[in-house]
Amino acid sequence: MAVIGFVAPAHAGPAPKPSVVVRVENGDGDSAKLALALTAGLRAASGARYVAKLTERQIQDVADRTECRLVEPTCAASFGAELGVEYVLAGEAETHGKRQLLVLSLVNVKTRQRVRSLRELVTNADTGKWARGAFERLVGSVGELTVVANAQRGEVLLDGQLVAALFDGRTTISGIALGGHQLGIRAKGYRPLDIDITVDGSTKEMLLLEPL
Repeated sequence: MAVIGFVAPAHAGPAPKPSVVVRVENGDGDSAKLALALTAGLRAASGARYVAKLTERQIQDVADRTECRLVEPTCAASFGAELGVEYVLAGEAETHGKRQLLVLSLVNVKTRQRVRSLRELVTNADTGKWARGAFERLVGSVGELTVVANAQRGEVLLDGQLVAALFDGRTTISGIALGGHQLGIRAKGYRPLDIDITVDGSTKEMLLLEPL
């Protein structure tokens, strides 16, 4: 009689956290302290979902050789590939009087695609609290944006990146981080349009473009 042994599979542990590098740059030349504070806050906030294995010196060495804007997906992907990480959370900080602007972009290094983005303008913010909130909005729940315009055809940009096209004067974009964004429309025969919007669940924007 044959005896068949059975070995119970080992219990799988939790899936490893993906690796990330976080860097917010001084977007206007006058916001170095703000950029550093937001970088520190975002790194702390990202620890629950991602693992950061790099030192500041390693990141800075690669940043010094980078001549493009990290908020651009192709630039962030090249930056992340050189550092050997899976994701790049890149941002730009600017100061406008008493108001501070933060633009964030989470990029998948392998696909070289932007996963989520966010654009927020606040007044006299507590940078640590702002960074934590911005991170949660970036990676948390998502919303849907429907754009209706008087141009039948055109390109739709979200936070500076082409994300959709108008068809018969409308389009719907899903998977958008809740919060602030910049919406842009580029349509032949019309002036470029850029506006700040807030996506909160299912959001609809009715846009009237000015003819050339």
